[in-house]
Amino acid sequence: MSDFKGEVVFVTPTMSVNDKFKKRDITLKSQDEYPQYITFQLVQDKCDLANNLKPGDVVEVKYNLRGRKWEAQDGTIKYFNTIEAWTMSLSSAATPIVEKKPIKNYPVQNEESNDLPF
Repeated sequence: MSDFKGEVVFVTPTMSVNDKFKKRDITLKSQDEYPQYITFQLVQDKCDLANNLKPGDVVEVKYNLRGRKWEAQDGTIKYFNTIEAWTMSLSSAATPIVEKKPIKNYPVQNEESNDLPF
């Protein structure tokens, strides 16, 4: 199980696939310098974890990466990946985006000086 922290961007309504299976998606934006948008899937009773979330909330998610094979009637094989959330909690504070620090400019040395800047 891995974890991820991000800002809620979008939460889908719960969808009943059939009478025994329901799912819901939540998209989070990472708090990196170059943000990534990751969609997690909630299934069955985990769908309720997103009931009170709204865009802008910062949450921590524990998830599993799932994969499966599907074979069509014509013999075509496809593979699917799912990022399945198991637990989710509101984060106390957002992690600030890391800013690049400017390179320090050293003063120009007089040509007559033998002093090195380091």
